This record gives sequence, C-alpha cells and structure tokens, in this order.
Amino acid sequence: MGPLYDGSMNSVLLDRSTFSLPEPVIAALWEGLNHIGTYGTTRYEETIDRCQNAEIVFTNKVIFDKAIIDQLPSLNTLEYTAAGTNNVDVEYAKTKNIVVKNVAGYSTDSVAQHTLGLMLNLCMGQHNYKELSLWPKSPTFCRLDHPIFQLKNKVLGIIGYGTIGREVERLAGLRNENTYLPVLFN
Repeated sequence: MGPLYDGSMNSVLLDRSTFSLPEPVIAALWEGLNHIGTYGTTRYEETIDRCQNAEIVFTNKVIFDKAIIDQLPSLNTLEYTAAGTNNVDVEYAKTKNIVVKNVAGYSTDSVAQHTLGLMLNLCMGQHNYKELSLWPKSPTFCRLDHPIFQLKNKVLGIIGYGTIGREVERLAGLRNENTYLPVLFN
C-alpha cells in the first residue's frame, strides 16, 4: 500500500512524547506528507505558532477549541492519536470543514486489562500494604489490618458496554449471568 497523501500537504506532530513507538513507526504517520515539524510537547499558547502552515495536525493531548481553530486557516484535518476527541471542539471544526479523526479501538486490550487489575487490587487491598516490612515482622506472618474480599458470587457492573466493556466482560470470564449492565440512556 502506498502513501495516503501526495506530498503537497504540510503536517505537524505536536506531542511526540506521548508515543512509545520507535521513530520509523512514527515517521510512517506522515508518509506522503510534507512534514514540517515534530515537537515533544505543545502548550496551548504554542499551538497557533506551531500549526500556522499545517494542513494536517497529528496530536494526542493538545486542545483545539474555537479560538485556536479560527487562527489556523490552512488546517483541514486533525488526526488525534488517541481513542477520544474530547480535546477538540468537533462541532465547531465541522463548521470550518475540518475533518477530525481518532484511533478508535487502539487501547481496548490494555484498558480492559488495567480495569481488571485495579479491581483485583481493590479486592485484595494491596494498595494498603505500603509498609511491606510489617508482613515478615508480624508474629503470625500475616496481615489482618486490611480486609480482603472474594470475587466469587459477586456481580460485575459494567457501565458502558462498547468495545472496552465487552472486553472487560470477556477477560473476567463472564457470560452475562454475572454481569450487570445498567441502562443509562434510552
């Protein structure tokens, strides 16, 4: 598959430090573009200067509100390198014919796994055991000062049953009988 762009459009990456990928993989983002800048991080007040001649902006955390968008007449595409688009005024961008894209689904596995890890941590109370030296010092070699509880016969409430919610359910080994899915909106 060849490049998506013909080399005539300027692009900029505003927050390289949010990536843990090697440089060749990152550089593939702007294959076929005239890449004019890469920045580790970008503060709100630096956005306009760094994006002034860019038609395509790659970002993860930088805010693009009406005040910023109005000062970037060349901007036509915001490529958010994250699942959400909460950092951009999407409705206003549409009125300016700016396309807003994101990377839906990229973090499903890690977020679902993290969710279960936090749940297990809370059940076992591991976050309470900051003083690891107390365990071996106990005359009974156990800690009873922080209760733990079993997951057996508990119901897992999943609020939001999209891709991540379904993966949490799958990783938990549930088949709907032990899952509570509240209806928040009709």
